[in-house]
Amino acid sequence: MRFQCSVDTADFELFIKSSDGFPVVLSYGCKVFGAYICLLIKAGEGKEYHMGRQLSPGQIATSGAKIGSLFGETDQSTRTILKKLVKCGAIEIESTNKYSVVTICNWSDYQQKEA
Repeated sequence: MRFQCSVDTADFELFIKSSDGFPVVLSYGCKVFGAYICLLIKAGEGKEYHMGRQLSPGQIATSGAKIGSLFGETDQSTRTILKKLVKCGAIEIESTNKYSVVTICNWSDYQQKEA
């Protein structure tokens, strides 16, 4: 993962791998960048359970409202941000009638490898 920032425009570019393994440039405003970083930080290591379901590494079980509260956005703004992240292949979302599971694509690539 590589990062660039333009101070003049407050736009960020984040170079990541999409769900199919191809390089992608996230070139959105700081809200999308901040949301992605929040999700990366919150994603578990596969030891968490939610409502009896074990989450895989890089997954978060949550609701849209909870996700928005992570980075201080309204429900509509949160949905827009998440749609952008899904569209570019940065995350995948599996929804149930009670919660959603957000998966960070290629999450393991962003983890520090132990020597």
